[in-house]
Amino acid sequence: MLQIVMDSKTFDLGFLNNWGGSKDLCFNMINAGGKFASVIATYEEKVNEDYGSR
Repeated sequence: MLQIVMDSKTFDLGFLNNWGGSKDLCFNMINAGGKFASVIATYEEKVNEDYGSR
């Protein structure tokens, strides 16, 4: 079982490094109350800028 977990683990560098506020975006989506599109629109430009510059 442990080998299955180790073989399938992944890391989201954007989330770990909070590029463009992507970590904040994820946490704000939890509290969005169903208004996901507005939360994404708030972060979209900044996330795209930061990911594009790396």
